[in-house]
Amino acid sequence: MTLLKAFNLIKNNIKEDLVFCGGYKDEAVFAEVNAFVAENGLSERVKMLFRVSDEERNWLLTHASLFVTPSLFEGFGRTPVEAAICKIPVISTKETSLFEATMGLCSYVENAKDEKELSALMYEKLVNSDTDEKLEQIANTLSENYEPERLAKKYLKLLMSINQL
Repeated sequence: MTLLKAFNLIKNNIKEDLVFCGGYKDEAVFAEVNAFVAENGLSERVKMLFRVSDEERNWLLTHASLFVTPSLFEGFGRTPVEAAICKIPVISTKETSLFEATMGLCSYVENAKDEKELSALMYEKLVNSDTDEKLEQIANTLSENYEPERLAKKYLKLLMSINQL
């Protein structure tokens, strides 16, 4: 809801639409979102997608102007990493693992439930997007850090240290 409320605050000043993309539909949340969309006349500007294929997700990531994850809890935070690797500006919270997973390279809101803070940062990123060079640098850093061979070596080192205990 924070993202939806933030979008509503800036909708008249931007051309972009809001696309929610998630794994499953929580009926209680979905009802609240639909009610807000209807009350604020957002049905033409807000799209909700569930259970998208890898191809659909990749298309969305490569065509997005901005990726926003106002999450209050993440086990790891893979989606903002994927978006940043696709050279999309990313706005995230600092909740749970998100700041660490994105290595502090993205833009962050301090208060994950503050739609005014989020809307201001969204507007700023849409109007004054990061440079291609900055997005390339972030993508390269995250790609290198999460390279499968590098991760495998880290796991092996961890397992070896546990085995020595």
